[in-house]
Amino acid sequence: MRSQNKDHAPRGLAICLCAAAALLSASNACRAATTAVREGAKVVLQNELVRIEYDLTKGTYSAYNPNDMSSNIVGACLRINDFATDAAGLTHTWESTPVTDELGTGRKLLIKTNGPGKPELQLEIVVCDERNFLALCGGLKNTLGQSISVKEINPLHLAKAFDGVSGKTDLRMLNGPGGAGLGQVMTGGAEVGHQSRVHNVATMESPNNLLAAFVSEGKQRSIVLGGLTYHDYSKYASVARGGGDELAVSVMSWDPVGKRVDPGVSYLPDDRCYVDFCTANQFDALEQYGLAVRAAQKIKLKINDFPTVCGWYVAVFGGGGGSEPNNTAGMVAQMDAVVKSGFLRYSKVGIRLIPDDYGANNEQGWWDDAHWQQYGHYVKPYETTKKWAQAILERGGIPLIYSQTTSYSRDFMAAHSDWYTHNDSKRLVKADGSLDHAKGALDFTDTGLKEHMRKVYENMRDGGLAGLMFDYPEDRFRQDGGFDDKYATAAAAYRTIFELPKTILGPNSYIDERNCWGSANGRGAFMDVTAGVVDSQRVWGDTDVATPEMYSRCGHRWYKNRVVFTYDMDSKNLFKTSPNNRDGLRQLLTMVYTVAPRFVLASSFSKMTPEHLHDLSRIYPIHATPRSARPLDAFTREDGIPHIYDQVIDDTWHQLVFYNPDVAAAGTISVDIGKDTSVGGMGLKADKSYYVYDFWNDAFLGKLPGSGKLEQVLRPGEVRMMSVHEVADHPQFISSNRHVMQGYVDVLKTARPR
Repeated sequence: MRSQNKDHAPRGLAICLCAAAALLSASNACRAATTAVREGAKVVLQNELVRIEYDLTKGTYSAYNPNDMSSNIVGACLRINDFATDAAGLTHTWESTPVTDELGTGRKLLIKTNGPGKPELQLEIVVCDERNFLALCGGLKNTLGQSISVKEINPLHLAKAFDGVSGKTDLRMLNGPGGAGLGQVMTGGAEVGHQSRVHNVATMESPNNLLAAFVSEGKQRSIVLGGLTYHDYSKYASVARGGGDELAVSVMSWDPVGKRVDPGVSYLPDDRCYVDFCTANQFDALEQYGLAVRAAQKIKLKINDFPTVCGWYVAVFGGGGGSEPNNTAGMVAQMDAVVKSGFLRYSKVGIRLIPDDYGANNEQGWWDDAHWQQYGHYVKPYETTKKWAQAILERGGIPLIYSQTTSYSRDFMAAHSDWYTHNDSKRLVKADGSLDHAKGALDFTDTGLKEHMRKVYENMRDGGLAGLMFDYPEDRFRQDGGFDDKYATAAAAYRTIFELPKTILGPNSYIDERNCWGSANGRGAFMDVTAGVVDSQRVWGDTDVATPEMYSRCGHRWYKNRVVFTYDMDSKNLFKTSPNNRDGLRQLLTMVYTVAPRFVLASSFSKMTPEHLHDLSRIYPIHATPRSARPLDAFTREDGIPHIYDQVIDDTWHQLVFYNPDVAAAGTISVDIGKDTSVGGMGLKADKSYYVYDFWNDAFLGKLPGSGKLEQVLRPGEVRMMSVHEVADHPQFISSNRHVMQGYVDVLKTARPR
């Protein structure tokens, strides 16, 4: 343990948990309850932080920050399919009720809109007493004579944001696609971006959520639009800059199949959207959004706080060497190598078997012991799920398995053609005998298939498996429908794929979604609809190396990392780092911990060097606090690759990462300690001083003024993890050499000297 005049009270993980809760709340002060009253032709829903005015004559609404009326959205309406509340000849009525849910206590405003020849449109606006954001959803009562397929619910349709604010300079937008999603980033009709990153564009549509931020007359402003809850729909948000300073914004629930609503039926789904135009700082705004999704969607994330050895990479791909085959005996041998290495003193280790035969007939779809035996993945003496899983558990490991969600085994298709969409597996077979993945898939609304899957997952659970990875799940988002459940949306059917194992394997299971492909311009791809049932989401295709772009893709989603999902950059080979030296190894480990943090290994423990084992042990355990490091320079860099990440522990302690992505040359990186985070600073106190300690180089970097700058020259490809502590007037703790977080997870208690 290192000390430098530091007293750090024993706050541990509770510090950041309390900070996260405080961030979700607009203020810790007790505020007046939200009210809803009629004021002339308008209904006003408001608290001390946000005010909504619904015009009962026009069918539109506006919202304002009562402390700064220029922070606003103006002229919004509800649009469902081709029906909109701002059409002529409609009547609007309202009712208001109190509400208490995961976001707090507040009030719900329900507007009902009716007109001849149209269904009754229903707009719900919820504001909680101490929150500054809107929770919106829409639905309808079908008063027509035929069923309606509700494909689009836009509760904030083409509103103006920050109306009347001039000089919207340097408009920056950050998109929020999921998985390996590229998002749809458009300007002038052309796609301009292929990453989760900050774009300086005029028009953007993004799946899930987006942020738009700008400066006007020296004042930072931001708006966050996105999905809040996910059940029947994907979510999409858009921002478009028009002539002059006009900014048009929308957020909607969308599904290519839609929800069937029969005559006389009311449908108001729990698919809510989120709007916050009051939080000025872009980091605070997005972190509040992530925590709101976590609360509203009842997310209890299971963090992979251990490395996982991937059987395919170490045995088939050959990335990490080792002689252990990709079968149950080989995976037990892998676990024996873990035990021999001594790594279990620092962390448990996951062992993932990959049953992936690609022959015409294979184990996919069957997913039972007999077929895993038949195709060589279950072998004696571990020829059953229970035998091999228990062997891993007895050695101190965590047994995991893999499933190809495509499940195109010809014999399974022939035996259960009615379990496929449209009740017809023959649709999948082309004239030449090959398979057409675009024409169909297993129908997870089918009662027969769901009963089969229950038996599959019960066998896994009873055998002791701790979780599974789903491969190729994006092929299962069926935009052409064909479900047995005629009322199922594409999103709901897709979400069921993951709900079943999470429910049956239990809340402590680990569910991984490989979400890697799809059209950047096609809706239905790269969604977060699995939020709450998936623990980790993969962001890249098959690879055993790391790149700056991978780090960047995860880093720009910091507000959802450890909050809504953890991210998975696929397997990494400790023998293939860039640069191929100790700096490269430590770069990989530190950046995975910082931006992902799920770590899948393409290296066998039987081949690891003492340096590999030592450095790998320094990132475990993985902290589970729902907060990750901010990419401080994301909004100030033009290349889209953040170099500076800042994990806020509390007001006096930050963990700061400097990353040099150039593996050929040294680089100078600096950050202003006391400048606001909105302009790339750390946001610490300018009138205080700070101690800085460099973990990997084991070096005290000195005492720096809060009004100054921390500047370092990094070696090619180097990453530095630095602990930054406010100077106290008595001895204080500043670092430890056990873990990269330097005391956050490894120091259990400190006490002030008497």
